[in-house]
Amino acid sequence: MQQSLPLPRIACHILVEKNDQLLLLRRIKEPYKGLLAVPGGKLEPGEFLLDCAKRELREETGLVAEDIALKLQIHETSESPDWQWIVMFYHCTAFSGTLQKDGPEGQLDWYSTHDIANIDCSPVDKMIYQRALSLSEGEFESLNLFFHNPHDYEIR
Repeated sequence: MQQSLPLPRIACHILVEKNDQLLLLRRIKEPYKGLLAVPGGKLEPGEFLLDCAKRELREETGLVAEDIALKLQIHETSESPDWQWIVMFYHCTAFSGTLQKDGPEGQLDWYSTHDIANIDCSPVDKMIYQRALSLSEGEFESLNLFFHNPHDYEIR
């Protein structure tokens, strides 16, 4: 009998951009505690992907997405059978609400989109943010990433 492996987990993240600035939070939880990341989180049962991205943005920042588009779909896998993720990255350029600087997932602030290579985040996150922000309006990309460890990955 063949062993059953866990299904991939699904998450939605949202790149909020305003005046060439990207909204990032300094994570207060693992993984990547202390590093910068875009808002986002896991899909809840019965939830649509777009609704997940909007909910995560509202819960983590206090902002309500008004203009949002899917930019990247990433399938992450590794040698570990329990590391399987499908992550959707949305891009938001219009929003309402009041930013909660001290959100439940970490402190939020704006960072220059022209300096993504130098922000304090994981190497794979830098690559993802740069790639998503380089896509033109209406463009979408799907990537397969294989993780050797959190700092060593390859696009397949």
